[in-house]
Amino acid sequence: MSYPPISETALNTIIKANAYEPYYSFKSSLDLYDIHQFTNGHPFSTYDELRENSPIYFQNPPEWDVEPGAWMLTIL
Repeated sequence: MSYPPISETALNTIIKANAYEPYYSFKSSLDLYDIHQFTNGHPFSTYDELRENSPIYFQNPPEWDVEPGAWMLTIL
């Protein structure tokens, strides 16, 4: 199976914002980009907090990251 080549426009475009407005206004204390928050295992209490307040959560990227951010789904 072959895939079409990625256009130069797509390769050179930097997305720094979410394409959609957030549905939930909750802001978590969890920073998905901070590895130190995961050194002692998963922060299950924070996952519970997210599940209760914002089961579909968008984490904005830090300034140094060229990616558009990350989604966290905590729905059981």
